[in-house]
Amino acid sequence: MVDDSTSVKDAETGAMSFGITFIRPCVTEAGKVSAETRLGPNTGASSELSPDFLDSSRLCWVLNISKVFSRVKCSEKLGIAKMEIDGKTVVVSKGGRINIRTARDKEDALGTTRLVSKALWPAMICSNCGRAVIECVSGLCASCRPKECQLLTHGPPDPTRTPSKKFDLKTVRDILAELETTVPTDFYEARRTLDEAFQVMNGVAVAVSSGNASDNVESAVKEKLDAGNRMAQRLIVEGGRQIDVSGGLILLGVAANLEALNHMIGSFVKSSLSPSDRRGFKDAWNAVASAYETLWKGESLESGNCERSRESKVLRRLQKSRGVSVGGDLKKMGQISLHLSRMMILRLAV
Repeated sequence: MVDDSTSVKDAETGAMSFGITFIRPCVTEAGKVSAETRLGPNTGASSELSPDFLDSSRLCWVLNISKVFSRVKCSEKLGIAKMEIDGKTVVVSKGGRINIRTARDKEDALGTTRLVSKALWPAMICSNCGRAVIECVSGLCASCRPKECQLLTHGPPDPTRTPSKKFDLKTVRDILAELETTVPTDFYEARRTLDEAFQVMNGVAVAVSSGNASDNVESAVKEKLDAGNRMAQRLIVEGGRQIDVSGGLILLGVAANLEALNHMIGSFVKSSLSPSDRRGFKDAWNAVASAYETLWKGESLESGNCERSRESKVLRRLQKSRGVSVGGDLKKMGQISLHLSRMMILRLAV
């Protein structure tokens, strides 16, 4: 039996431990090999954080939108997924194990492991805050600014490489500016699809603020966001450069914010809003629209004081909303502008 085992640990930070556990001949099919890989936090991770390395709900989601796998079967409850790719069977667990079966040879097993690791990147759990990477890059996590999430700054773990490759870092703002210049086809198409979704929501939001909303286009917007997510995930899985891979993750973060907005707007269309509530809605939407536009323009929002000023200004206005539930929804909507602003100053591997 051939047992080609290796182990990789991030010597600089000690935050992650990962590597190939084994590569050996398949017991069920002659001439084929199987491989097992371990991804996960080291034993020194905070006991307050989840011991899992993958968020179960995000695990199932990213595998289904990746479109490079077939026959995907994923249990969110168990945190286990099984799928096929190019004649190989892949099993993934939320603890961070990747098992490749019936690979042609060692190189095929290693290449498939790298591809699966990239596909799983958005579902990996940040050791700083215990959130999935997609939530960190969406701006939901304030902990990933003063102390950077290593899964953002190191990129998708490559357990087949010893030692891990060191990447340069750029802010989301600078990454988007560079990708806007080079315009890779997949990035451009994904960006355009997200813009289309936002413009549809903008039309509905204007109608809501004027009291003339009648059409609920939530499902139509969701279709566009789903398409944008698939294209963004394809960039992550198939991107040849790390900046393209990081660009795909950023697009997933933008889409996550737009999905939350879409649900909120859908609920407001169905509500009977008072004039005061409509004014609050208009303030909240204007803050979101401004942040979204600024994200793509690449204007600087690095000052924490600027961010806090934006938050207090919007939320003070929203205090005037009379309905308790409506006021709470408006505050949540106003928070989306903060998430988009936080995104700009996050640093990712390039």
